Amino acid sequence: MEKVVKWNQLKKRRKKLEIEENEPGISCIAALIFDNRGQITAAVCVSGPSFRMTDKKFDRLQPLITEIGN
Repeated sequence: MEKVVKWNQLKKRRKKLEIEENEPGISCIAALIFDNRGQITAAVCVSGPSFRMTDKKFDRLQPLITEIGN
């Protein structure tokens, strides 16, 4: 049930920020890409070492990744 709730939240926000959740030392920001019917068809992700993926970098990447996803 928890995965369904997280998936629905991700679909609403259309993007996800992840800081060392799956891999220690790696952080990423990702966006879902939808087709003309509103179905998820792909995703785009920018990832890197956490020491380089700073708050400032995430702030710069967020609008770009959101635009790509739209």
